[in-house]
Amino acid sequence: MESTSLIRNPYRPRPEDDPAAGPFAGRERIFEQLYRAVTRPGGIPTTLILGGPAMGKTALVYRFQDVFGAENLAVPLRLLQLPLNQERDWLVALATGATKALVDHNYTLARLPELLPPEDAIRTWFDESYFQPVMALLQRGHRLIFLLDDIDVLIQAMDDGRLPADTLTHLHSLRQRYPALGFVLTLDAGKDDLLPRLEPLLTADPTGTARLERLEHDEVRWLMNEPVDPYYSITIEALEVIYRATGGFPRLCQRYGFQLFLRWQMKPERKIMEAEDARQVTALVYPQSEAEFAAIWKTLPLDEQLVLTAISGLTYDDPLTSAATSAIQTWLVETDFPLETTAIRSAIRGLEYAQLVETKDGKLRISSSLFQRWLLENARPETTTAPASQPRWRLVLAVAVILGLLIAGLLLLSQATQPAAESVAPTITLLAPTPTP
Repeated sequence: MESTSLIRNPYRPRPEDDPAAGPFAGRERIFEQLYRAVTRPGGIPTTLILGGPAMGKTALVYRFQDVFGAENLAVPLRLLQLPLNQERDWLVALATGATKALVDHNYTLARLPELLPPEDAIRTWFDESYFQPVMALLQRGHRLIFLLDDIDVLIQAMDDGRLPADTLTHLHSLRQRYPALGFVLTLDAGKDDLLPRLEPLLTADPTGTARLERLEHDEVRWLMNEPVDPYYSITIEALEVIYRATGGFPRLCQRYGFQLFLRWQMKPERKIMEAEDARQVTALVYPQSEAEFAAIWKTLPLDEQLVLTAISGLTYDDPLTSAATSAIQTWLVETDFPLETTAIRSAIRGLEYAQLVETKDGKLRISSSLFQRWLLENARPETTTAPASQPRWRLVLAVAVILGLLIAGLLLLSQATQPAAESVAPTITLLAPTPTP
């Protein structure tokens, strides 16, 4: 029998892990939308994938080839890992990725020029000497799809002057020139203000944008059971513990799967993982996730930070309560950062869009109980950045204190400048009348 220590853990819980190596659950709707775009006659419209941190954007990019088959040559590029210091770096990365895709699909490269770009006129070399032969080499019905992960990195390089300002326009011109060329972009949902910057490569057509949601209950059940099916299974009760803790966020689910697999390796005779097992590994999953929770917190506007703090506090005080707008407002009044009703409602909409909060059984709550625990331990109003406009009562108090200090200073000054022999006029003191015996 194979030693359990030699059995590879199927889960990949760390951001630096190979995004194509771990199990992948769900996303059928996104792939259907991509398929319609890729197979559209007369040219492939650019598709944008929006998703929050650790939502699986990179993993989806690297699953494209598995889903779409040999006729679609995928070129996944993690822009965060590319040295985009000049246009030569950028175009060489595109050329290298395309060449690898051709090799992986058993294309003969004899008709392609050597991948030796010149030091100058790099765009002319890429367009005419390299890319035109590549597109001519594609078999009939085949398509070349560049999947650019974290497209905001490219925009930042353009803003910094490391890449030409018309870099996206250049890609758009190539897409117009070659109907078999397509682009899929990913972007953090919190940076959707950059959407206008993606034109003309991405049009304003809303059908060109897809949004990654949290995994559904059935998708988490598949992720926790299918990859380990030969060894053990997860009970329904354990699954409930995991789903409530993770809220369906993919990387948190991967961490639970990873730790449960290690737990099984220590006692391979066990064939079932129960709710207590899930609770036990929570102590390991939580510290591995704290840095990501902190990163999410830092990206949130102040109003959303305050509302999150209030919701977590209200839920902790009474798990059965509903964190309604009025309750949140009352809770925040006791802090230095009270909010108006309109601001609270706007913050709730933003948090729902980011999928950090949800309404369950008519009650507003934090989507992930692990994140709620982090909020209770780390998020305090006093740790946030003070707003530009302070509450009125603080301004009034500050003015009163300053006036009091000025008056006291003037009194002391007047006393110091009076002649020593001159008596100071008595002040009038209001006293309550002495009761008659």
